[in-house]
Amino acid sequence: MALSSLLLSGSAMATSAQAQTLCVFDLSGASGDYFAFMKDYALAAQKWSVMIDLKAYNKEEKAISK
Repeated sequence: MALSSLLLSGSAMATSAQAQTLCVFDLSGASGDYFAFMKDYALAAQKWSVMIDLKAYNKEEKAISK
């Protein structure tokens, strides 16, 4: 639930002129199921004129430090 709120609030601040970067933690990295879900979300966000760049991290420490 908190993740959905975070994503929606981040999307609301984005404009079509600038892309927002989302760090995605998935143990399998860019080939994981959660990252695939987030790619679908980023694609859906394009319908709202929001561009999202996804960055995959398979180590939580790296995701937090970014």
